[in-house]
Amino acid sequence: MLFESRETEQQLTGAMLGKVLPELSMFLAVVLLLINPDGLLTPHPMAITVAVAAEGVTLMFFCTLVDIASRVQRRPPWWVVILIVGGLLLMYPEVINVLRMAFEEGLWVFLPLAWSFFERLRELWTLPGVSKAEKIRRRTLTFDRLWVGLVIGVVAVAVVIGVAMLSEGGFEAVLGPAISVTVLVFYGIAAGNAWRVHQPAFAQRPTSLVPWLDRGEGKYLSPL
Repeated sequence: MLFESRETEQQLTGAMLGKVLPELSMFLAVVLLLINPDGLLTPHPMAITVAVAAEGVTLMFFCTLVDIASRVQRRPPWWVVILIVGGLLLMYPEVINVLRMAFEEGLWVFLPLAWSFFERLRELWTLPGVSKAEKIRRRTLTFDRLWVGLVIGVVAVAVVIGVAMLSEGGFEAVLGPAISVTVLVFYGIAAGNAWRVHQPAFAQRPTSLVPWLDRGEGKYLSPL
């Protein structure tokens, strides 16, 4: 039992790092852009803009994808996966437009985004075969991302409008800093949430960061 416990703990740690590190990398990229805009390792501001646009566009797409994958009882054949993904892309054609825009910005922008995109598509292949606890964990991460993004977006828009009306510089003076702060808060919360859902306490009592919006969506596993 002790070996099994350690093995489970190691698996959780590995899964947690896989979810936390991408969020932290984005968080640190924005920090570098703010404190050292001309540094060698600092990303181009357009890369941040494209990443944020991609995040907003793909949120609903990936929520739908994870919702399907977590409620399918058996791993579907590869051709069914292709059909499902094709159907989702027809529902969310803006996802293709974002990938095209990222490709036009260069490989440094396109490759990380494409990698993230195809890694998430693998949910259709991997998620049906995992435990109930892991399904709830992934659903909570995905839907919390949507709810947190919605709340932060609404607050950010309200703050930008209010500050722009009170400042002499108008929207141009506050828009840049507002985007940076919004991205920092969003990815900081996402990283913290990825750490939270991989803790033993979450398995005992899984809850959403935004329960008044989630309303149990993270734990909804009714078969399709």
